[in-house]
Amino acid sequence: MLFLHETHNVVGTRHDEFEAAYREGWMPTLANDDNARLLWYANHAHGSGRSYTVVTITGIADGASWESLARRTQQGDLRPWMRELDNLRHEVTGKLLLPVAWYLAVGSHQRAFGIPVAIVALTVLILLFSPTALRWAAGGDQRGPASSASGGPDSR
Repeated sequence: MLFLHETHNVVGTRHDEFEAAYREGWMPTLANDDNARLLWYANHAHGSGRSYTVVTITGIADGASWESLARRTQQGDLRPWMRELDNLRHEVTGKLLLPVAWYLAVGSHQRAFGIPVAIVALTVLILLFSPTALRWAAGGDQRGPASSASGGPDSR
């Protein structure tokens, strides 16, 4: 399983058209076979960042399905739809995500590799969001200047 994560900066006056294009174009097209599905369509709330930003996540079965979908959008039957979609947005950035631990343990049946990778990934996430790490990131653990020499203004 692959995940195509895209961030679209949509033309403000055409925001509704963009959403309709995904709802009436992308979703039904993906539903025609079992290779991909639109998993998430989310509008950023105004005031929470850049206005008229949409995030989509498309689940894709495997690498061959991704290649087929990419070819269809670049050269095949989805090319006209993609061209119209490009007229509804200023830009799009995308990244292809792979659930590594899940794939190793389940997809490739390599539990000996997948379980340790999952444990390491989970440990890193826990440590990253621990109270100590968050306090350090916020600068809350600093107890004054690093040395007495740096106590005054810079005199270069």
